[in-house]
Amino acid sequence: MPPAAPLIGAAVAAAGSFAAGAKLFGLGVTATALLKGAVTLALGFVSSALAPKPPRIDFSPAVRNEGRIQQIQQPLTARRIIYGERRVSGPLVYAGTEGNDNRFLHLIIALADHEIEEIGTIYFNDVPIHTDDLDSDGNVVSGDFDGSAQIRKVLGKADQLADPVVLESCPDWTTEHRLRGIAYVFVRLKYDRDVYPTAIPSISAIVKGKKLFDPRDGGTRWSANTALAVRDYLSNGQYGFGAVTAEIDDTLVQAAANVCDEVVQVTPRPATAASVDGSNNWIVLNEELLFLQTGDRVEVSSSGALPGGLAAATDYYVVVVKLEGEPTIRLASSYSSALANNTLPLTSAGSGTLTVTKTGEPRYAVGGAIEVDQNLNQSLEDLLSAMAGRLVHSSGIWKVRAGAYEAPSIALDESDLRGPIRVQTRQPRRERFNAVKGVYASPVNRYVPTDWPGVTNETYRLADGGEKLWRDLDLPFTTRPHSAQRLGKILLERHRQEITLSYPAKLTALPTEAGGTVAISNARLGWVDKPFEVVDWSLVVDDQGDGEESGPILGVDLELRETAPTVYDWANGEETGVDPAPNTLLPNPRRVAPPTGLVVASEQIKTATGDETYRASVSWTPALDLFVTDGGRYEVQWRQSADAEYRPSWFVDGEQTQAAINQLERGVTYDVRVRSVNALGVRSGWVTLFGFTVTSPAGATTQIDYGEFSTAVTQMLDYGEFSTPVTQNLDYGEFA
Repeated sequence: MPPAAPLIGAAVAAAGSFAAGAKLFGLGVTATALLKGAVTLALGFVSSALAPKPPRIDFSPAVRNEGRIQQIQQPLTARRIIYGERRVSGPLVYAGTEGNDNRFLHLIIALADHEIEEIGTIYFNDVPIHTDDLDSDGNVVSGDFDGSAQIRKVLGKADQLADPVVLESCPDWTTEHRLRGIAYVFVRLKYDRDVYPTAIPSISAIVKGKKLFDPRDGGTRWSANTALAVRDYLSNGQYGFGAVTAEIDDTLVQAAANVCDEVVQVTPRPATAASVDGSNNWIVLNEELLFLQTGDRVEVSSSGALPGGLAAATDYYVVVVKLEGEPTIRLASSYSSALANNTLPLTSAGSGTLTVTKTGEPRYAVGGAIEVDQNLNQSLEDLLSAMAGRLVHSSGIWKVRAGAYEAPSIALDESDLRGPIRVQTRQPRRERFNAVKGVYASPVNRYVPTDWPGVTNETYRLADGGEKLWRDLDLPFTTRPHSAQRLGKILLERHRQEITLSYPAKLTALPTEAGGTVAISNARLGWVDKPFEVVDWSLVVDDQGDGEESGPILGVDLELRETAPTVYDWANGEETGVDPAPNTLLPNPRRVAPPTGLVVASEQIKTATGDETYRASVSWTPALDLFVTDGGRYEVQWRQSADAEYRPSWFVDGEQTQAAINQLERGVTYDVRVRSVNALGVRSGWVTLFGFTVTSPAGATTQIDYGEFSTAVTQMLDYGEFSTPVTQNLDYGEFA
C-alpha cells in the first residue's frame, strides 16, 4: 500500500467500504480516519487550491528552483529526480588536480539519480557551451572556453562503465568508479587567469530527464507529459509512493496523458531565420534568446522558396538545438517525433526571407526536479500543479485527472436526497481573490526563477469593490509563460465558481467519486443538470430514530462545488507578452578590448654624464572597455627584434595612453607590444609593433623619412596560441 495513506488501506480491508482522499490542482493526497457506528471509514479531502494555504516550513518553489542551478559543495546532499527538461546543477562528488604544477582541475558533478535522455548545453556560470562547441572527446574547441576545458557527459545507465577519459585524466579514479545509475558531467579545466579570472565557475546543464512508462502503448521513453510524470512518482518505490500497477487507474492516466499532449493554439509569434544549414538540418533564428521550446508547433513561410523538405501551411514541431548565442532549431513532423528527436532533413536552404511562426504548444508539459528528501505530498503537489491536476485515492486505487472539463458521470435530483442540502453561494471575503500571480522558471529566462505574467479578471475585481486581491501560485514544474497563465486562469475560475453544496445522498450516489463530476437537478433552486465537481466523498451511517423502522441507514455525503466547461477554456487573446531576459549591458569580464592605434616616436637625449642616447615614446588609443580605463591598466613590453623573449613588463594606469622606453641604441631594430588588463586581472591580446629603429634627426633621409622609424612597420593582434594573425599597415601619409 502507498506509505502516505495507510489509513485508507486499513479502512478498505476492514469494512470493504469506499475510501477517498484527494486534493485539487497540484495539492497532494492526505487521509484521515472517521468512525461512525460500527463502520470504519477513511476520508480526507480539502481542496486547498480553493482555500487559504496554511503556513509551512518548506522552502517556496522559487527558492528550491534557484538552488537547483547552483553547484553544491558539501559531503552529503539529497539525490535528485528530473522530469521533462530543465537546467540543473548538482553536488560535486569528485575534485582533483593533474600535473606537478596543478594546471588542470578535475570536477565531477552529479546531475540526477537515474538514467536520463540527454545532457545538452553546459553552462559555466551563465556562459553556454553548446554541444557543437565540443569535439568527439569533449574538448571545447570554440567559444569563450576554447582550449581551456574538456567536458564529458555520462547519462547514468544502470550498467555504465567508468568513463575512459576520466580514467586517463584522474590517476585515483579506477574502473570501479562507475557511478551506476547516476547521470553526471566530468569537467577538466585548464588554468588560465584570463578565462577564469575570479574563481572556479559554477557548472550547470540543460538536461532531458527521466524516461517514463506510457500505458497508452506500453513503451518507456523520455517524455514531457505531466500525467506520466505523476504516474512515475506514484509507482516508484525508491523515492515515490511505491504503488504497484494494480493500484493505479491507468485508464484515467491515459486520458490525462492525452489532455497533456493536446496542442493549445497561441497568439502567432514569428521569427525570421538568419540561415539554414542543410548539412545539419537546422535553422538559425534572428533571436538573442530562443522563445521556442521542444514540442512547440510552428509554421514555416518564405518570401522566396522554402527549404527543401518543407511545405507551406503545414504544422511542424520544434526540437531545440541551441537556446542562445545563435538560437537554433530542427523540425519534426509530429509532437511525438519532436520528443523522440526524429527530425526532418532539409535538402536545400531555400531562398528569400524565411519566417518561423509559433502557432501552438502542448497543453501541460512538465519540466523540473525533485529532491528525494522532499516531503512526498509536497513533491506530488508540485507535479500536479503543472497540469491543474486532481488526484484521488479511492478503494485502494490512485486516480489521476488533468485540468480539463469532465462531463458528469451521474445525474442526481431530489429523489436521491436523504436529507436537506446546505448551500453556500459566496466565499468569505478573507478567502476571495480576483487575480493570480506567481513564480516559474523558463528557458526564456535561462531557467532562473522569475514572475510569470499574472492573470486578473476585471469583472471579479469590480464585484470585490474594485480592489485587486492577489493569490500566489508558484509553478515549479511549468516552463512556458503562457502555460503558467492558463494555469492561473483555471485556479481563478475554479475559485469564482462559488456555489458549494453539502449534499446528503442515498446510496444511489455510490458510483460518484471525489474528483469526478455530477449533474444536479433541483426545481426549488432552478437547476437542471447543473454540473458540480465532487470535492469530498464520504460513506456515512445515519441513525433513523425510534420506531419499527429505526436503525442505521447508509448514505453518501457529498461536498460539491459548481463547475463549467468555461473554467478550462482559453483564448489566445488572453495571453500577455513575455520578453526574454535582456542581455546584460555590462561588458563580459572575459572579453577585454585591446588598445588600438599603437605608434612610436623617439627623441635624442643627453645622459647625466653628457652622453647621447635615445628614448622612444609609445602611445595608443584607449581600449573601448570601461573596466580597463577605469580601474584597469596597460601592460607594456619591448625587446630587440633579434631577441627571443621580451623584457619584463611594466604597467601604466588605465587612464594613461603612453609610456616611455629609455636607453635605446641607434641602428638597432626593436619590437614593442601593449595589452589591456581589466580590473579583474583579465588580459586582452597583445597589440604589437614590429621592427622599428631610432636614429638621430641628422641621420634621417628624404627617401624614408618617417621621423625616427624604419621601413615595413606593421601592427599585429596577438591572441596567443589560438591567434589568427591580422596585420595592419601603419599609414604615415605620403610615405604609406
